[in-house]
Amino acid sequence: MPDLSTPVDLLAFLNNGVFASQSATPVSGGLGNYTFRLALKTPYQGHHTAILKHGKPYLPGMESMAFDLERQRFEVEAMRYTKSIIQESALVTVPEIYLLDSDAGIIIMEDCAVSGSDTYTLTLKEYLLRTEGTRPSPPTKDIAHDIGVALGLFLATLHNESQNNTDILDKFDKNQQGRNLSAWVTYGRLHSTLSGEDTLPPLSDPPFEVSAADLEKIDRVGKKAQDLIRTSREALVHGDFWPGNMLVRFKPTSERHDEVEKIYLVDWELVKPGSRGVEVGQLLGEVHQTSRFCEVNAPSAEALGEGFLETYRKKVENEAKEVDLEQVAAAASVHIGAHLVIWTPRIWTSVEKEKIRGVVSDGVGFLVNSDSRDSLKKSPVGPLFTTLSPS
Repeated sequence: MPDLSTPVDLLAFLNNGVFASQSATPVSGGLGNYTFRLALKTPYQGHHTAILKHGKPYLPGMESMAFDLERQRFEVEAMRYTKSIIQESALVTVPEIYLLDSDAGIIIMEDCAVSGSDTYTLTLKEYLLRTEGTRPSPPTKDIAHDIGVALGLFLATLHNESQNNTDILDKFDKNQQGRNLSAWVTYGRLHSTLSGEDTLPPLSDPPFEVSAADLEKIDRVGKKAQDLIRTSREALVHGDFWPGNMLVRFKPTSERHDEVEKIYLVDWELVKPGSRGVEVGQLLGEVHQTSRFCEVNAPSAEALGEGFLETYRKKVENEAKEVDLEQVAAAASVHIGAHLVIWTPRIWTSVEKEKIRGVVSDGVGFLVNSDSRDSLKKSPVGPLFTTLSPS
């Protein structure tokens, strides 16, 4: 088998098949695979380009980090299932899968960019961080709110449709490596991050201080959250529901270049039965970071979060009345906190140290107060309490 992580070997491998290509250009984004944009010699279903993901039984550049290729089967099955339950006209959807070649470790799917170019395609993360004078322009509050509404509809549909589907939950329950990785990557490092064991520059000199009582409570909360991720069967969850996995495609004919045509949710390798609240919290954690670190776009980020939560709540109430939204809010608050603590000092390293420490402090507050109903109602997860009786 040639080394399909290199364009030369990949093109030779594809040469005599339906997906024979003139070029294979590496695509940035994602850490789990080698990803390429194929310029097809012959259009496939009318498309001149396609996206190819080649996986190894480890993470690229991290050969010691095992990542079984069975993840590709879970990803493809999840995307095909989701495609079947989401309306074709929906703003948020998933790419169409063209091929899964398990022997070669290859998935070929729809190219979400326009005409094979990513000129008008950004991740939602990039879009929320745009500045004036760039194209597309930063999202207005109205556009951001509409995106939030569409994300709320999408996620609630996925959760509601799958929550009582035993066959679907059983099928993806086998993705144990997805459960373990999700549990560890955020909650498994809470203590070492806050205690200083991980020696992260933004949290050193002076050492970031957390009281012994708060750290002990965070340890308990984190252990409970890990257990929840490893055992929950509330619904089928994407497993990595953050703006970096959401590709925003803009209408190429728009004079302003900021009319959103479609949003594609990609990278489903961590799909599994799981907690609604963890998924909700991951998106809201990103909204909080954007609001704090890109203040000029804070109103838009907050409008996105509000539209997302209000729509998610309404759809759950109308279609899945047995869901305890208060429990969803508590789990979401915990995950917001963990997300802020773990990822802020590791990802936002170009931001001023004091701002990073401030957001980590916000995360500590979410974690410590996640069992306080009054605190939850006043927090970003408050919209989930709108129709609940007062305490």
